[in-house]
Amino acid sequence: MARKDKHSDKPFEIPKALLEQLDECTKGFFLLTVNENGDFDMFQSYSDTVTELGVTNCLNVHFNAMQEVVKQQALARMMEITGDGLDDLEDGEEPEDKDPSDDGFIG
Repeated sequence: MARKDKHSDKPFEIPKALLEQLDECTKGFFLLTVNENGDFDMFQSYSDTVTELGVTNCLNVHFNAMQEVVKQQALARMMEITGDGLDDLEDGEEPEDKDPSDDGFIG
């Protein structure tokens, strides 16, 4: 359900005054939101190109780390669902080769 401004029928938007205050009180910012339609809205402002490069680099480092964590969680969940038994292996022990015709489905 879309969130509406409680004083109008318009969908919520980040107030321009808030963005202006962020601009006044910082050397730069990058704000990412997801609107009521599930679309991304990005707001950014930088005092100079060095700050822009620094913020961009910082975001890149953090997003790459977050992406790796999500990948690892997804892989762990997939392994849990498929029951491949890798969790039961001792350190350094290799998994046994599975029969290639055994796809895990009955029938």
